[in-house]
Amino acid sequence: MQRIISFACLLFFTLPIRAQEQSLPTAPSFTVRDINNKLISTDSLIAKGPLIIDFWASWCAPCMAEFNALKKIAAEHKDKNLQVLAISQDTPSEVAKVKQTVKTRRVPFIVAMDKDKSIGQKYFVNALPSLYLIGIDGKVHLRTRGFVTGDDVKLEKEIREFLEKE
Repeated sequence: MQRIISFACLLFFTLPIRAQEQSLPTAPSFTVRDINNKLISTDSLIAKGPLIIDFWASWCAPCMAEFNALKKIAAEHKDKNLQVLAISQDTPSEVAKVKQTVKTRRVPFIVAMDKDKSIGQKYFVNALPSLYLIGIDGKVHLRTRGFVTGDDVKLEKEIREFLEKE
């Protein structure tokens, strides 16, 4: 029985959720310092418009591919005040590596590190990349895990459809 419950929980938290679902989970709020030591609050970001929270790591090739898609999506939807908060799951000793990745890849998002993995735990992050689209209602409207070729088109479509309704 324990195995079935564990599998059901894992399945729930790994299946993508879509905007049309009736009962959407509320996104956990948090405050974190970005890589430039500025204090960032998800509540203040969401107050300005929809927010994408993307969990990633510098060593994760699919994360880097997703970054490319997110850069395009963020630029295309600036008029909707769409923001991206990229939360690195790298270890505390890899701060320099994270900063270098952000600089080299010209990442235009707010980037912070989840040094003790407490933010990832709140969001049940069990794969990288993990992406959450949060509406101004504070609800999670889209959740994805992983990123493979072709996901950029699907992600763009789902975000566009959500923003048209928002």
